Amino acid sequence: EPASIFVSGNHAYIASTQSNALEIIDVSNINAPFHKAGIVNVIGGALLNEPNSVVISNNHAYITSKSSNALEIVDISNPSSPVHKGALIHGDGGASLDRPVSVSVNGNYAYVASNGSNAIEIVDISTPTNPFHKGNIFNGAGGAILAQPSSIFVSGNYAYVTSSSGNALEILNISNPANPVHAGVLSNGTGGAT
Repeated sequence: EPASIFVSGNHAYIASTQSNALEIIDVSNINAPFHKAGIVNVIGGALLNEPNSVVISNNHAYITSKSSNALEIVDISNPSSPVHKGALIHGDGGASLDRPVSVSVNGNYAYVASNGSNAIEIVDISTPTNPFHKGNIFNGAGGAILAQPSSIFVSGNYAYVTSSSGNALEILNISNPANPVHAGVLSNGTGGAT
């Protein structure tokens, strides 16, 4: 059950949910892709129990691991030998990472849609070996619709979040990562939105 893919350079990185793994595929020859390497749950300390979203940034893979309740960071500077670098677990330092399902990385921060927490968690990843809780926002805060968030994408000072139970697109102002705030929302049916 591969759940998410991110392509960087000549490699495709896949969060493989039922394999509890990050799979790396060499795609330098599109007609003949092949297995390059992988890292499985608990190997070297990796928290990869039901990984479901992956983003690559600065030689690191940032992976939401649903059943580990964690954001896992894997060093992929050598794609042939990925290694666990660090992780942040639900509750550590106030982190809201209950059933995380999607991640977006922008600069020194990872933005995580935490389905079980009904929240967006912001993680400082400036030191990949020691990620830590920076800020978060929960469903209902300031009008935010974040009931079971399912996907997140960050662009500039804004995070765009799909809320599966809220039937909405929530937009957050993240200019201050320690204090994200509701900026706008579009709900199902408004102006014909589906």
